[in-house]
Amino acid sequence: MSAPPAPDQPSTPHFRTEDEAHRWLRSRGLAQVLPRSVRIKGIGWRISGLLVLLASGHLLLGALALLVTPLTDSEGVITATDAQSVAIAAFVLGGPALVLLLAWMVARLARRGSDARRAVIAIATALLWLVVTPIVTTRMLRSIEPGESSYTQAMIQALLIYVVLGFLTYLGTGTVVRWSLRRSRQELAALGPMIVRVLPVLMLAVLFLFFNAEIWQVAAGLDGPRTAAVASVLAVLAVSIVIVTARDELRRMIHERPDRHPLRLGERINLTVIPVAAQLSQVAIFAAMMWFFFVLFGSLSISDSVAKAWIAHPPTPAEALGVVLPISTELLKVAAILATFCGLSFAASSGSDATYREAFLDAILEETRASLDGRDVYCEQFRATGGR
Repeated sequence: MSAPPAPDQPSTPHFRTEDEAHRWLRSRGLAQVLPRSVRIKGIGWRISGLLVLLASGHLLLGALALLVTPLTDSEGVITATDAQSVAIAAFVLGGPALVLLLAWMVARLARRGSDARRAVIAIATALLWLVVTPIVTTRMLRSIEPGESSYTQAMIQALLIYVVLGFLTYLGTGTVVRWSLRRSRQELAALGPMIVRVLPVLMLAVLFLFFNAEIWQVAAGLDGPRTAAVASVLAVLAVSIVIVTARDELRRMIHERPDRHPLRLGERINLTVIPVAAQLSQVAIFAAMMWFFFVLFGSLSISDSVAKAWIAHPPTPAEALGVVLPISTELLKVAAILATFCGLSFAASSGSDATYREAFLDAILEETRASLDGRDVYCEQFRATGGR
């Protein structure tokens, strides 16, 4: 097997070497199946991209603070010349892109490099984050507010973050995140079928709520944090449904299989997280799609006079970065609540409705079954022969 199969092509592999098996398992997000020695090895270079991202981000923010602070008056208003405004805009717009590009390049060099190169990258990025960044950023902050920052405190904070990142990498968080991102791209490609199959059915119920004065009155009475809290409650319910569905399906799969290689607790959690992450990506994409739909549809169909009649006061224009938008905050809040409700309905239907299950959940379960097959093959080939 020269390359791992794509996530949408489940198959039972046969590994020529143990390293090949490790790559396949990581590509599936199954880091917990790997031996502890393998997960510990290479932690330094595996977090190198994140360290560069954090370090360069800290340095960028420090440089921006040095640039902006002298131009800010006592009321927090920035007064800058044209040249200074251009420099600030370059920092704000170009800085994040440069930081992301640099982190990606370092991570790519580490993944494709030899063991010697990886060791050099691991040491260099560790020194950058643990030594260089605390010293430079502390000096920057002291130049703005003398005596407000401590080198020792900054280094201790950097060390704690380094340890946490290393522990998360050992648990396999990075492999699950990368797998989830690849899976999300597939879900975006399947956006058309999702719209055709799900949207018409939901619209029958949700549009009645959308054109209802009560939901607008409720949204108008909520401030930003309370709106976020309401949406969060619905989101937590959706996550709970997805977790329970994935756990029950995994139990059923395990019960149907020969018990030659019992799953450890970490493997069981890992194999549960994978379908949960895949289904949550579907829910998140669908909820985001519904939010955009309600915002667009509401801006076209609901005039300010109608909204005023519903909420008893003129709708409040929304703002973003000081720019007034042609939509109201009430519309954004209604869209957020209804979109999260649609995500909850989608999550529940995927586990219970046969049509939804066949369209959206069965493919995820097939991938999980293929991952279990690959894990069994790995155990047969290498754990039984002392590969662990």
